[in-house]
Amino acid sequence: MFPLVETIKIDNGIPQNLRYHKFRFEESYLLYYKSLPEKQFPMQINIPLEYQTGIVKLRLLYNKNNFSFEYSFYKKKNIHTLKPVFDDNIDYPVKYTDRSAIDKLIKLKEDRDDILIIKNGFVTDSSFTNIVFFDGNKWYTPSSPLLQGTARERLIDKEIITAAPIKYDDLDYFRKFKLINAMIDFDDAPEIDIKNIY
Repeated sequence: MFPLVETIKIDNGIPQNLRYHKFRFEESYLLYYKSLPEKQFPMQINIPLEYQTGIVKLRLLYNKNNFSFEYSFYKKKNIHTLKPVFDDNIDYPVKYTDRSAIDKLIKLKEDRDDILIIKNGFVTDSSFTNIVFFDGNKWYTPSSPLLQGTARERLIDKEIITAAPIKYDDLDYFRKFKLINAMIDFDDAPEIDIKNIY
């Protein structure tokens, strides 16, 4: 069994942003197993020949002692509308393979494409991405995400986005939003009208 996972983008045979995945792997391992990793994160990945062209999603599953590699060609989800759902008890501090707590909330999305999870009044994430908001001048991301995504961390480091506390009641201050994760680059993510959160 592999309780934890890193999702890594492979672009024409080249793994992307491994430094950020390595950092999160180490943080997650310590949090979950209460010890330092027994095996090093694989910074050199031998990608099968059939997955060396195009955009590929690598699910790097791991437990205390072992890794497992699952490759698939990436299929982009078209998300344009979000349903706010409220759960003050949800906890997803590391990237678990068990997504049952999130899957339960997805059932509440009604006719929307995905959900926006609100915890204790604060905006967190969609079901599978971090979110960033545009106020007409700058891009902001909630400082209270369920999961600190690798794309989110990289964009904060580059000062492209700024982390700030964002309450559900603050959404009217923003004009647009984007959904980002390891597979969805900031520049490629569509800008969506804030009115599409309803």
